[in-house]
Amino acid sequence: MILFYINSISKSLQSKDMHIDVAIDQLRGLISFFKKYREEGFVSAMISAKEIAYEMNIELEVRKKRIAFRKKRFDDEITKSLEFLKNLLEFEQFEAYENIFGFLFNGKKLRSLDDEKLKKRCLNLELSSTHNSYSDIDGLGLFFELKSEREAQCH
Repeated sequence: MILFYINSISKSLQSKDMHIDVAIDQLRGLISFFKKYREEGFVSAMISAKEIAYEMNIELEVRKKRIAFRKKRFDDEITKSLEFLKNLLEFEQFEAYENIFGFLFNGKKLRSLDDEKLKKRCLNLELSSTHNSYSDIDGLGLFFELKSEREAQCH
């Protein structure tokens, strides 16, 4: 079940018409799934395995695996931690993009914003694209353009 969930999200992320807002929602769902599975999934899997073993008349035996000792190198934990942080930062970067540009990714999301929220998002987009008091985006102009486009689609 875990591999199926990861595989479906992986395929979705690799598709040509992948949308960032959908990808972020899927990744949030995956994180939520893992948190829930950590709390209750393992116990549920053990119960299911015992039921299947009982139905198949198989002896319930969980063998202890011999632990292989490996000499730890100094940088093992650091490497793992850095890889984890790198992945976390990439996801946080996706979320940051979604917070700034997310209202533009999806027409339904754009139409659901009232004028005040739309204006706030447009001005935030202008602010995030500002460098040395120069901006590539006119937030107020974008607001009026999106507002008129939204009203034209409604009529």
